Amino acid sequence: MKNVDQELHAALVRIVRALDATERGYCVIGALVPRLLMLVPPPQRTRDVDLVVEAASLEDVEELTRTLQSNGYSPVAPPVRFRDESGVQVDVIPFGDALVSDDCLALH
Repeated sequence: MKNVDQELHAALVRIVRALDATERGYCVIGALVPRLLMLVPPPQRTRDVDLVVEAASLEDVEELTRTLQSNGYSPVAPPVRFRDESGVQVDVIPFGDALVSDDCLALH
């Protein structure tokens, strides 16, 4: 991908492979998206990968965290922020109906 530097592209490929193996729904979000989709993207200002990932419960979020750790992701601020093996920050935002309280994401 010519619009994304190699390290960030490799980090995206790694997290997509890890999430594909979980058979969860997910979506790449954040500043990386325009760089992936636009022929003439805005200047690169991001150094991380952001995703929203399906989770059915808090227990499911804990399982997702364990799965990511077993795939080489180091927790920085779990259950949301991790670093991959190359040091790229990966923000994995769990989401599901059971995780919403008063119209906000409740992870505790």
